[in-house]
Amino acid sequence: MLRGLTTSFDPWTVNGFRYPLAAVLYWPVLLAAYRHGLIDGAVWRRCMVPAAFALIAQVLWGLAPYFLAASSMGFFARLSAVWTVAAAMVFYRDERVLLGSLGFYLGATLTFLGFLIMALSRGQMGGQVTWAGIIIMLVWSFFFGMYGASVRHYLRGIHPLIGFAIVSQMVGAGTFSAMWMFGQPQQLLHQTWRTGSLLVFSSVLGIAMGHFFLFTAVQRLGAALPACVGSVTPFLTVALAFTFLGESLTAIQWGAGGTMVLGAVVLLSNQQMVVRSLRNATIDSDKTA
Repeated sequence: MLRGLTTSFDPWTVNGFRYPLAAVLYWPVLLAAYRHGLIDGAVWRRCMVPAAFALIAQVLWGLAPYFLAASSMGFFARLSAVWTVAAAMVFYRDERVLLGSLGFYLGATLTFLGFLIMALSRGQMGGQVTWAGIIIMLVWSFFFGMYGASVRHYLRGIHPLIGFAIVSQMVGAGTFSAMWMFGQPQQLLHQTWRTGSLLVFSSVLGIAMGHFFLFTAVQRLGAALPACVGSVTPFLTVALAFTFLGESLTAIQWGAGGTMVLGAVVLLSNQQMVVRSLRNATIDSDKTA
C-alpha cells in the first residue's frame, strides 16, 4: 500500500495522515481507561521510550518505499531480528547467555550475509532498490528492534490496548508535526478514491490493528517469538507486490532473502531455546534448594 502511494504523496504527508488517524481511532480506549482509573502520569511516562523508538522507526519506514521496491523491503526488514535479540540482552541479564551460544552467531551471520547479498544485487531490480533505501532499512531495523524490546520492558503490566493507545498519541503528534514542517499536506485535498482508500486502509490495517497485535504478542510471548513468526511476512509481501505492482525478485535475491529469513528464524529460535533452558534450570535449582 505504501509503495502504491509514492506517486501521489510525499512520505511526510503519508505518515502525517496515517498515524494520527490510527491514534484518533484509539480515543475511545483512552476515555474508557481514564474513567476506570487505568491511566495516570506514570503510565504516560512509561510509554515515552517505546514511543520515541516508534516515531523514528515510523519516519524511516515511511521514507523506505520511495527508495525501495516493496518486495525487497519485506526481506530487508528481517534484519530487525538481530537488533531485537541484542536489545533483549541489554534489558535482561539472563538473555546475555546467548553470547556463548553458537546459534546466536550463526543466525546473526546468515541474516547479515543475506542482507549484504540483497544489497549488492540491487542493480538487478531496475532502479527499484537504491543505496539510500538500503541505508534507511539498516537504520530502521535498529530502531524497530529496540521498539519491540522496549514495549516488553517498559509496558509490562499495562494492557496492550491501553499501551498502544498512548504510544499512538505520541507518535501521531510527532508525524503530524513533521508533515507540516517537511511535507505538503495540501496534497490531501487532491486525492482520488484509490489513494484515499489506500491511506485509510493502510492506517487501519498497518498501524491501528498491526501494532495492537504486535503489542499483545510481545507482552504475552516476548519480543523474539513474534518476530520469528513474522518471518513469513516477506513472502506475502512479494506475492502482493507481484500481483498489484508488477514487482519481482531475481533468483539471487530470492536466495538472499531466504538466507535472511533463515538467519532470523535461527537467531530467534535459538534465543527462545537457550533462555527457556536457563530459566528451567533455575526453577529446578530452586526446587532442589
